[in-house]
Amino acid sequence: MHSKLSRKDIYNYLSSLSIAVLATVDENNKPHSATMFFAGDENLNFFLMTKSTTQKYLNCEKNKNVALTVIDPHIIKTAQVQGTIERITDKEITTKVIVALEEKNAVGGISYWPPPLSKIEKGEIVVLKVTPVWLRYADYSSPTSKEKEVFHQIIP
Repeated sequence: MHSKLSRKDIYNYLSSLSIAVLATVDENNKPHSATMFFAGDENLNFFLMTKSTTQKYLNCEKNKNVALTVIDPHIIKTAQVQGTIERITDKEITTKVIVALEEKNAVGGISYWPPPLSKIEKGEIVVLKVTPVWLRYADYSSPTSKEKEVFHQIIP
């Protein structure tokens, strides 16, 4: 049996990563996914940045339910999230998120800043917050692990 992971453990894991896949659905219930940079907080909320004209943003305006997956491909660990998404309009929070995303993506001498959304001409930059209602961490790195040792339910 594995030891129970704390929210702090998961926060530390997520803090070391910067890319997630956001899944939404459109008005016809068709799935859509997008790779995005993210930052998080100690409450395990995820903050994303996009443009107001993107399909993911338009989908989120119509349906606040989303899924998010984060993976560390080097050690085969993931965080799988279901939650709700909202646009952040508070300027102080927006600024903190943009700074956090910039810092997170300018490490090791390789800068991924400005982000790919800078290539999109139309629309305003928006910051989104995903509040998890369900979060599961999975560690597939051990070849001998069994299912009960792989999955760690964090929320709820």
